[in-house]
Amino acid sequence: MIDFAVIGFGARGQLYTELLIKNNCQLKAICDIDESRIDAAKKGFPSDGVEYFTSVDDFFNKGQLAKLLIISTLDQCHFEHTIKAIKAGYDILLEKPIACTLEEVQKIYDASVKHHTRVFICYVLRYAPFFIEIKKLLDSKKFGDIATINLTENVAYWHQAHSFVRGNWRNSKESTPMIVAKCCHDLDIISWFMNEEPEYVSSMGDLILFKKENAPKDASHYCFECKYQKTCPYENSHFYKKYPWWIRQVGWYYGDLEDKKAIEECLKNKNNPYSRCVYYCDNNVVDHQITNIYYKNGATAHLTMTAFSDDTYRSIHIHCTFGEIYGDMVENVLHCKIFGGEKWNIDLSKMGGIEGHGGGDSLMIKQLVDSYSDDNQQMKSAIKEALTSHKLAFLSEESKNEKGKRIKIS
Repeated sequence: MIDFAVIGFGARGQLYTELLIKNNCQLKAICDIDESRIDAAKKGFPSDGVEYFTSVDDFFNKGQLAKLLIISTLDQCHFEHTIKAIKAGYDILLEKPIACTLEEVQKIYDASVKHHTRVFICYVLRYAPFFIEIKKLLDSKKFGDIATINLTENVAYWHQAHSFVRGNWRNSKESTPMIVAKCCHDLDIISWFMNEEPEYVSSMGDLILFKKENAPKDASHYCFECKYQKTCPYENSHFYKKYPWWIRQVGWYYGDLEDKKAIEECLKNKNNPYSRCVYYCDNNVVDHQITNIYYKNGATAHLTMTAFSDDTYRSIHIHCTFGEIYGDMVENVLHCKIFGGEKWNIDLSKMGGIEGHGGGDSLMIKQLVDSYSDDNQQMKSAIKEALTSHKLAFLSEESKNEKGKRIKIS
């Protein structure tokens, strides 16, 4: 049985805890600086033998409390917490992105090598059946070589508003740029499929909607007192009622997790950032961005990230020299065509018992647990494999800031 601890008990920390317990792992400790999260953890998870901490220093001063540490704190905390965890002797499952700068990413990797530490990145898409099946098809060479990959991340207007306008990832000065925070694992999927060294990257994007000059006339700075409550798609009360999972996340910070009425009341509190009008927030991250990659073998890839979709999902189209593969994660069907030959579909929609990111969340945790008892079950998302995608993400941001300048990847 693997025992584990968690630092950062927000949405991802809670999910990984649930999944590890389902896989017969033993929770030993939880650390979160927010006492309300610790209170929720005590209610929702087995408490026998579990230690709780609201101080990061107190947590690490206790030494190694378990074999595995889940690090799901905010992006800006990853470097400090991961270095401390490496020195303490933990194996680590680290939420993306690895850190807030390329220099920090490299330092974490170097420390993991020096201390012989197992560090796995939560690149959950690598474990989703949708992308695993594509990888198998490409590796079969039945479709020839990849000429170009087009991948679109449809963030969804409601996810953008919650996380990247009102929420924790709204401002790159406090966290990471959106192409890093949201899309580093999309760039990882492209790299995984391409299996080739990238040579150049360029990127363009901007913030076009969520700024004060676009606010409707006489709009309030807070949703609960705005005259556009019934017509604005970003108005928070019906916004969170329509997507109850998101009101749960607000509850972690601003109310009783189990009391939806209390959470709705807290959305009328001006001290709650989720009550703000989306046009009057302190956000600066883009709401759309494209990234182009040129590979040393002449192949190309294109990533589109956009806030302006009704739902959150990914779609992909891969053009190969002898065929093509395309599909999206809503339909969850892959359409496969060999030029002048066979055409068929692979329906992945009937798979049951999988959770999050097309099944990637639960299957990643299962493979993590299996890797401790079966040497043949190697994790596909060790830190070494995540370096290329982080380099692409950070250089994409650099290119975007220089109006799409093409940057050579060293």
